[in-house]
Amino acid sequence: MAVTSRRDKIDEGMESGMNRMMVSAASFIVMLAAASSGSAQQVPKPIAEWPRPAEFPKEDRAAAIQHFHKARDYAVGDLFADFALRCVTNPKYLTRVNNEQYDGHVEPMQVFDDLYRVGQMAVSAWALKTSDGIVLFDTLNNEEEARDILEPALRKVGLDPKDVKWAILTHSHGDHFGGAPYFQRKGTRIIASDLDWKAMAAGKGRVPAPSRDMTVTDGQTMTFGKTAVTFYVTPGHTIGTLSTIFPVTDRGAKHLVGFYGGAGLPRDVDAKRAQIASLSRWRTITTKAGVDAQIGNHPLNDEGLERDEQLLYRRKQDPNPYVLGRAMYQNYLGIQEECVRFALARDGFRD
Repeated sequence: MAVTSRRDKIDEGMESGMNRMMVSAASFIVMLAAASSGSAQQVPKPIAEWPRPAEFPKEDRAAAIQHFHKARDYAVGDLFADFALRCVTNPKYLTRVNNEQYDGHVEPMQVFDDLYRVGQMAVSAWALKTSDGIVLFDTLNNEEEARDILEPALRKVGLDPKDVKWAILTHSHGDHFGGAPYFQRKGTRIIASDLDWKAMAAGKGRVPAPSRDMTVTDGQTMTFGKTAVTFYVTPGHTIGTLSTIFPVTDRGAKHLVGFYGGAGLPRDVDAKRAQIASLSRWRTITTKAGVDAQIGNHPLNDEGLERDEQLLYRRKQDPNPYVLGRAMYQNYLGIQEECVRFALARDGFRD
């Protein structure tokens, strides 16, 4: 029978201790390597690879100056942010614009008594509560966002996703119709213009499109419960962009929302000219209707993040930041129109 001496036990203990120290040292080395790897990933890009401002070698400078300053003259008060976005950063500093429109969570918000923002940081969705169910405006990027962002947002503001009966698609870009098939399978009726139905069917949105359903025409009014929504086809951002006018209330006071369906700057010259014509017409339509409130389909388009924070900390005496007033709403549209003209002049063209 083997006899273990006290010395043997000491040697075994020392060996065990050394083994533990070696394991700890190895673990430390792994952690250090991981930290070093993480640090290496954060090394700034070489200056030569930094994004550069867009250049406009064909710019009609005289026309550009004219429209830049016309837009600036409209940009009174809080509207300066719209001027800065449309005439300064986009598209000259497009990386900055894109970095502000990241996929991220935002708190859903009751904006009016019957209208709620239920989207995300990069793209908006809106829920209009009517006496006969919920009307959605846009459905985010895809079915996952419809299920995991839109529906939970509806619940958080006290609405039931089962009450979503209609979804209006403002235009045929995938970040606005991507979640529509999810709702369509649940029985939601999907509404779009004829031209954008065709664009979605052609696969221009790069995500699965909903099956063609309800089509609205320019100037058509549909009544959802007791709420009337009037549709206008305003090409430019897409060929069949839908813009809408509908009533809301704020603490019981009546207002009229003008929701221009695609304020983003078009890329090509013909689309820019179409956008200018649509904005000019929209100004006439909304002036006659008496529109005084503005929302957009990206938080960056309507200062949604900033306005929602104002609503979160709103006092009894504070106005609703989405209510611009009739004159200021027209100023907002003037900025949009003149900044598109400015962009066209940068391309070397005039409308």
